[in-house]
Amino acid sequence: MKKKFTLLLLCLVSVFQIQVLKAQTPTYAYPQNRNYPYGFQQNVRTKTEASGIADSWYNDWKSRWVETCGSSARVKDGGGSSYSEGIGYGMLLAVYRGDKTLFDGLWTYYKNNMNNHGLMNWCRNSCSGGSCGENGATDGDLDAAMALVIASCQWPSGSYAADGKTLITNIKNWEFTTCNGLTVQKAGDWLGGCNCTNPSYFSPGYYRAFAQFIPDQSSFWLKAADDSYTVLLKSAHSTTGLIPAWSDSDGGIGGSGDCNSIAANGGGTRSDYQFDAARAPWRIAIDYLWWGTPSAKTWLTKLTGWVKSGPGISGIKAGYKRDGSQNVDYRNSAFTGAFALAAMASSQDDANSFFNWWTQNSVTSGNVGSRLDDAPYFQNSLRTIYVLLATGNMWYPCGNVTPPSSCKKPNLGTDISMCGSSFPVTLQSKTNGGGNIRFTWKRTSPSAATFVTSSSNATDANYNVTAANGAGTYVVVRDSVDNTGKIVCTQTDEIVISATLQTPALGADKVLCNPASYNLSPSNLSSFPSGTTWQWQKNGGNINGATSSTLSNVNEAGTYKLTASISGCNSTSDEIKLTSSLPTPVNGCRSSAGTVTLSVSGGTAPYNWYSSSSGGSALATGNTYTTPSISSTTTYYVQDASGGGTKGNVGPANNSIGTVWDGNDYAYKLKFDALSAFTLNSVTVFPNAAGTLTVRVLKKRQDYCTCV
Repeated sequence: MKKKFTLLLLCLVSVFQIQVLKAQTPTYAYPQNRNYPYGFQQNVRTKTEASGIADSWYNDWKSRWVETCGSSARVKDGGGSSYSEGIGYGMLLAVYRGDKTLFDGLWTYYKNNMNNHGLMNWCRNSCSGGSCGENGATDGDLDAAMALVIASCQWPSGSYAADGKTLITNIKNWEFTTCNGLTVQKAGDWLGGCNCTNPSYFSPGYYRAFAQFIPDQSSFWLKAADDSYTVLLKSAHSTTGLIPAWSDSDGGIGGSGDCNSIAANGGGTRSDYQFDAARAPWRIAIDYLWWGTPSAKTWLTKLTGWVKSGPGISGIKAGYKRDGSQNVDYRNSAFTGAFALAAMASSQDDANSFFNWWTQNSVTSGNVGSRLDDAPYFQNSLRTIYVLLATGNMWYPCGNVTPPSSCKKPNLGTDISMCGSSFPVTLQSKTNGGGNIRFTWKRTSPSAATFVTSSSNATDANYNVTAANGAGTYVVVRDSVDNTGKIVCTQTDEIVISATLQTPALGADKVLCNPASYNLSPSNLSSFPSGTTWQWQKNGGNINGATSSTLSNVNEAGTYKLTASISGCNSTSDEIKLTSSLPTPVNGCRSSAGTVTLSVSGGTAPYNWYSSSSGGSALATGNTYTTPSISSTTTYYVQDASGGGTKGNVGPANNSIGTVWDGNDYAYKLKFDALSAFTLNSVTVFPNAAGTLTVRVLKKRQDYCTCV
């Protein structure tokens, strides 16, 4: 009997152990090596090699910064403090790695240090939770919430789904506000608001995931996702795309109110692209790689363009002004790695070259030199998360490599110009409609208007833009709904319909001298659509027959204006002013073969007439010239011949003539006028005293030139 009891006990223990092991096993083991539905993923290394880099960096991070605290665990910095930021990073890393023991320990530490809003107090200095900062920090809370969403897929039998919904709701209730109709993320539950927000905390890719995870909150999170770009893009520099660490809800640089108490951080002030701001490309890249959001691609592509045209990925430093001016001379992965993620929205070549340089130059020990110093807590943590995304191992939705079939993204194609065209214009979403699919068609600028909303009609997959609708930015929203009408997936796209013709670019004003004539043409001619018509004017009056884009052989002073026109768009124009102190040639014209008499007005006679721009033998001398019989357009050249002295000896014959004593620099100066360009072959000087003699040729004096 005793043996049977013992055998039964062993059997029960074995079953229990099997159940525990099953509960610990993640649904999606590392590495997943997924292909994101959008963007470009590096292919200079195999997926196995790339995930191997991520594996090595994770083990390095874990050995440096994770501390076990009994039943909990924490991520600490070099000074021994733990931040909700670090706990959020750690939870993300652990859940994607399938490391349930670490994930549970970090989540326990988070819960043990919550405030009365159900959000972790942002700074704790020990395992036991001694305070170094109270109240929530939104970035850490968002990362923890996203990690719980993934945990509910990794280990479905746990309470992670319920925990995630509770935390997401607390974030919604305490860390967002409304500013002039915008849903704006605060920096924390007690910090920030309309006057003070942190764009690098914005996580629109998470918001879209939260909208699916909690359908009852879908409209809130989708609006928060769209509105985050309104704030971020207003604060971004127009050329570089770089954003400030802190701003207000209207994109005001640096913010005010609570922002005034925020000290300068590593790499710059709160108005600069510093350590806070450096994380923004990572968060926005998630939104593009997971959901294909057009605004994300626009911003990330601008950043990549600045990197390529400026410092290059190998030259990125750890702090900039928004205009791209360098603040510091050191570098690390917090900045370089983030730009490598931004390149995933640009092109395959950019994704490859940025990833390759970054991963080959990240070091945590030894002589850093010109490479990336990634030993400290902050950059070491971020490089580990960044490479997780870069290698296809930070994924969503849980069970799908691509979004579900009902969650198709509309594609409105390239922007449309109405120049030379006419309304209506048919916009096609290139997706199916009907059933549980709802389309919303709207215009967001120059004024907001909604044209179709919440319809299950299959024909609403397309929309005709009429002349009454006009030019502007058009958006289609495609919602997939369940049988109760709740939205389970939302995808959008936008297109710009313009009715603006390019403005001709004639460039800076010119002087008729050398050359004595110009061919005037817009430098941006290739930007104009076929069918554009042209008209040149001089001094306000049309020039007869001047109806091509180029006005040739312009040799008279005046203000010249070129007007471009085409149906469907307003005409545009540009002016250029030609000035001259040259004599004015009077052109001749006749309708049949024969001689033409040409003349000159102004200037000083005599004039030499030539058949070549390089001179040669003069055809004639005088104020007029009668050509031989001509039957087609022929060009002749006339030169003021009164200057003399443009060949042979120029200037006084010796230093006793024309000299001027200048008491300021104790020098004799020899001055003479030149009416046209000449070459000075030699100067002969006869000093009348011993000593040092210096001969200087001074710059041309414009007031001694006939041509100014």
